Amino acid sequence: MVVGLIVWVLVATWHSGTPQAPKAGASEPTTVNFNAAVRTKRGALYCPLSAALDEREGYGLKAAMNAHLEIIDHEKDVERLGCEELRAGLPVFLSTDARRRAQRWQAEGKCGMVDDNDGFIFSCDLENDPQGLAPPPSSVDSGSSSRESAPQNGFLNGSIP
Repeated sequence: MVVGLIVWVLVATWHSGTPQAPKAGASEPTTVNFNAAVRTKRGALYCPLSAALDEREGYGLKAAMNAHLEIIDHEKDVERLGCEELRAGLPVFLSTDARRRAQRWQAEGKCGMVDDNDGFIFSCDLENDPQGLAPPPSSVDSGSSSRESAPQNGFLNGSIP
């Protein structure tokens, strides 16, 4: 039994280091160009920064991440935290700093919070917008956010449904 376990570990170790050919029909992970126009994917989670900074038990950034991944009571937890699930296709306007953070998360193979002065969205909830509806960088980077022209938040420029 011990010999069988050792052989299994050796085979598993060797196999994990062997490059695998892509399976037929399998797609490569999509790389997002955060310097181009981006939009929300279906079910993108947007939360106000107050939700991330809430220090109460069961609230805060960790609770928002858990609610985003949860299957049971998903909608209830998202609402309890003061967050919203967005429909697909909403243009998202990222500041230069937010684009850099999103690119860093993607380079590390992670999904991370991308924030502005009003709220946050997860980098993996974004995709490139083939229609290219992003504003010129000067309108997003002109200060704290695009809040002056967007009563709702800087990311979506007031376009939350």
